[in-house]
Amino acid sequence: MLQVWNLFAISLLLVSCVGCSSKSQGPTLADVKGSVNFDGQPLPSGEVMFVVPGEHTAVLPVTGGEFTGQAAVGANRVEVYSYQMGGAVVDMNGEKFGGEQENIIPAKFNVNSTLTAQVESQGGGEFKFDVTSK
Repeated sequence: MLQVWNLFAISLLLVSCVGCSSKSQGPTLADVKGSVNFDGQPLPSGEVMFVVPGEHTAVLPVTGGEFTGQAAVGANRVEVYSYQMGGAVVDMNGEKFGGEQENIIPAKFNVNSTLTAQVESQGGGEFKFDVTSK
């Protein structure tokens, strides 16, 4: 009877260890860098998103038209955003209220983007994206 319990305990331990080792580590990431031009000029500030639908999104800040970071290896859809304050601003005793951040990049370069990037496992990649206001 003791042998049955020992066998049961060992089997239970093995099953629990196998379950632990099968956890997903997430996507493989690689270094990426590049530039974004808006109407032919470096995008002063904003963000580039490398999107693998249903899996991973990397949000990389853009400063002076340049970005760097890590994105998932493989085919990525790319979205570009840049925000500025818009809307009515009310001044109340020297404090400003209202106004909203508005994305100045057209939807065809973000929510409806057809921009893509193939991120390689060795070396990631260097990318250039040209977006326009029209």
